[in-house]
Amino acid sequence: MGLDELLETMRAWGRQHSGDALLKNINTLLMLHEHRVYLVSDGRSQSVSDASDPDELAAAARQLIHEDEDAAANILLLLPASGFITTGVNLPGLAPDALRSALKLQGTSMLPAFEEPLALAVDPDNPVLALWMPEQKLEALFKAFADQSLFLSAVTPRALAIGLIADQEAVVVDQDGQDTALVAKTDGQLKAFVQTRTQDLAELAFRQEWDELLKQYSIGTVHHVSDADSCLMALKAAADDSLEKNLAPFMINPPAALAARRRFTKGKRRTTLSALAAGVAALVLLPFLFQTFQISRLESRLDNLRQQSQPAREAQATVRDFEQQWGVLSEFPRQNLQDVLMTLQQIITPGYLSSIEIEAGYISLEGQSEDPQNLLEALEQNPMFTEVDFARATSNQNYYIDLRLADVNFPAYQEWYFPEAR
Repeated sequence: MGLDELLETMRAWGRQHSGDALLKNINTLLMLHEHRVYLVSDGRSQSVSDASDPDELAAAARQLIHEDEDAAANILLLLPASGFITTGVNLPGLAPDALRSALKLQGTSMLPAFEEPLALAVDPDNPVLALWMPEQKLEALFKAFADQSLFLSAVTPRALAIGLIADQEAVVVDQDGQDTALVAKTDGQLKAFVQTRTQDLAELAFRQEWDELLKQYSIGTVHHVSDADSCLMALKAAADDSLEKNLAPFMINPPAALAARRRFTKGKRRTTLSALAAGVAALVLLPFLFQTFQISRLESRLDNLRQQSQPAREAQATVRDFEQQWGVLSEFPRQNLQDVLMTLQQIITPGYLSSIEIEAGYISLEGQSEDPQNLLEALEQNPMFTEVDFARATSNQNYYIDLRLADVNFPAYQEWYFPEAR
């Protein structure tokens, strides 16, 4: 191998992503459907009592997979849709290389209920939706499989896998006893991935909303997948290259799997480079020295690339620090007394007030009205007020009414910023 070939090889290594390498090595497809784990290649299955327990899933996988000395299992695990979170992507004009960093930065604002770190998958060429999964759950799955001497390369929603390998214009509805998911494609591109609880569809309002959603995307064939056999049939019908071609953007790799792949690649690279260096040194000393310099430079560049996400993490920490320091002021509930008094005047007229007290969003009214009950109903119907009720019984035309400003919640503010005071 000459100098030019060596440099080109190094450039190829630098461009290669660890997740892509993991994907290329996947040779075993497992599917979780309700309380059974299936080996897609032959349809064999093992039951699990708790489908959410990583140890049980790994033990079932160990019973299904019989490795030989030449082919270790690199596993893609298809999970129910409820194990993932989906958000829309609206970042027009953003370069594909910056998409993941931008979404990671927005993760806390888009998913405020999740304080733990989230793993992310998104298609940079078709940024319609982002797929999230708690890293803690992902790491627990990887460890459980590792304890069974199995390598978990990636996970992805079962419904999404079936939908992405379906026809160009297909709509797939994957439904089991717990989850129902819809996957829609247009011109071969993912347009929607929506999930809900199956039991919720028993309610008329939810069912009507779901039917409207299905009608919206059903421009092509609709495939209903309602049992494990139909799931297996859909997955087996895919071409051999469908996994890499269609599922790659939405496969979530466990961080430990990526780290293991990087260690393997680094070790392999070092071994190869040592052999190349010895061969070149046997020819001439100068090319060897030049190659060593080039390798060091490329290694440094690789390290710099790994640090590109550092500014995004620092910016996120700055935003969090600002919210912690100034949130007590910026989030203080505002009582727009001018609007409140003007609104009360319009409702109470032609009656009049004899007393009004406003404190922490709560209002107490005393006055006279020709029809106190009608006044109470008028206050209830106004969107500015809530919790409207008589404080005590009316006497003739006298009334005593308590209510609260609908958009002012002092108890929630105090609970968030001053929990020790409660």
